[in-house]
Amino acid sequence: MNKLLTCYLKDVETFNGPFTWLWKQKPTLRKKKEAFLETLRTHFKQQQLALHKEFPKKRMEMLDHVIYNLVATGIQAIRSETLMKKFNVSKSTVSRFVKSLKDTPFILVARYIKEDTTGAHPDSYVFVLKSHKNFNRICDEIFFAHDTTGVQTLQQEEMTTPVTTPVTSPERAENVDTPSFEDEKTSSPFINLDLPKNHLNNHLISASQSFAYIKGVPKKVNNVYAGKYGHQLKDFYARIQNAAKAVKRDTEIEIVKEQVHEVAYTAILGLDKYVHEANHKGTTLSLDEMCRLVYQIAYNQFTNLLKGNTEEPSSESDIHTEAETKALFTPKKIIRKELVPAWLQAEQQQQECTQEAALSLDQQLEMIQLKQDLGQELTPEEENLLQEHSTTYSSLEMAQLKQDLGQALTPEEQALLHQQDQLKGSVS
Repeated sequence: MNKLLTCYLKDVETFNGPFTWLWKQKPTLRKKKEAFLETLRTHFKQQQLALHKEFPKKRMEMLDHVIYNLVATGIQAIRSETLMKKFNVSKSTVSRFVKSLKDTPFILVARYIKEDTTGAHPDSYVFVLKSHKNFNRICDEIFFAHDTTGVQTLQQEEMTTPVTTPVTSPERAENVDTPSFEDEKTSSPFINLDLPKNHLNNHLISASQSFAYIKGVPKKVNNVYAGKYGHQLKDFYARIQNAAKAVKRDTEIEIVKEQVHEVAYTAILGLDKYVHEANHKGTTLSLDEMCRLVYQIAYNQFTNLLKGNTEEPSSESDIHTEAETKALFTPKKIIRKELVPAWLQAEQQQQECTQEAALSLDQQLEMIQLKQDLGQELTPEEENLLQEHSTTYSSLEMAQLKQDLGQALTPEEQALLHQQDQLKGSVS
């Protein structure tokens, strides 16, 4: 059985965000990088190999670049195309470099899921430094591996690299001499170059166990979620089919196979948001809970198909007339403000305030992220705002998802949805 680590690129970026200041500590990063490379040389020497032969020329340059970034935060996401352009090498050279890196006992290699969530990106790599002090946090927050016992390290890369088996035995790990940095502060966020203990060295993500193909499940669902949910997808898809049968029985509408496949993907996508948010809060959903959730999501989406079939679209003449009517009451250009009627001024001010309210949060977050990238200090208000909105899924998205499931909403969630409806109404 093959294992393939996958994660979301957004999670990697969110994790690395607070550590952007580390890249200013160039002397420290270079020191840590050289120390790790020395550890790597010692490892190959004990294997009667040489580092410069395992990573010749361009591959050594790529290794230098990757390790420099890894010693900072412990994880780096990069595309093979980026390495190809930066070091002027071919795709096969990048593949050989990744294979050599995976053959060491120090690095885990994963892939991130494509932006359109149609599967793991074939040209993406996520490198994780197993000996970094952030390793447990990375596994917990990015790969959601809360149980670190009895986990295997067998991986298989899609498209480019063959199966490799990193070192898992404690005897082999103990043979590697590593430099000590006892003189450094224990609070340092940088890498601790002591080799990981056995329970860390054997660490891979139990939640990300991947299977070659789950029979009886749509291909699109397989591509994206087989690595995360495995044979649980069969249970999910069975509930989705039951939801389709229930809607057909109650409404007598015709649901074709393609619609079932499409709803299956979107329903599991919605479920994944719930699982993702639950993991961030430190809770775990059972299989029964996930099956009930995916059934409810699918049932509501099949019902929405019925609503979509019965709604009558607006005629072109109605749309045209509405647009013309709006144009009559909104002057294109105001030269003198005092000539504008008071009622129109009040209406324009209300619209401006609504638009500012709709855009201000995104603009503030962009400015905060820009200040982080520039290494500028954040105000306490900016730090609170960034912390409040640092989760992958916002409170509004979770409220909308609960509404789709037909679950009861809290007063705060109802207020959020009401505010969102008002904003949409003012924009339209």
